[in-house]
Amino acid sequence: MKKILLMSVLMISAIVLGGLIGDVTAGVSGLQWLAYSKSFAFQPNTFIDVDIFSLTFGATFKANVAQIILIFVGLFTYYKIAPKLITK
Repeated sequence: MKKILLMSVLMISAIVLGGLIGDVTAGVSGLQWLAYSKSFAFQPNTFIDVDIFSLTFGATFKANVAQIILIFVGLFTYYKIAPKLITK
């Protein structure tokens, strides 16, 4: 349980900090490549449409270079510190 919590904290931190770094460096010359992002979306047509409501399912994934780099750093950090911090 502690390993899952540690991995979750590291990944959420990497995603949030990567997004922040990507937004901040978007206008900085020489660091604009960190803000390059690609998005993938699954947005089908309306799934249920009745008089009262309309239900639609969809998902969007958007990641920038800084987030990808920090996710790898988070994974590396996890595998280096988890055995030392969490013992059975």
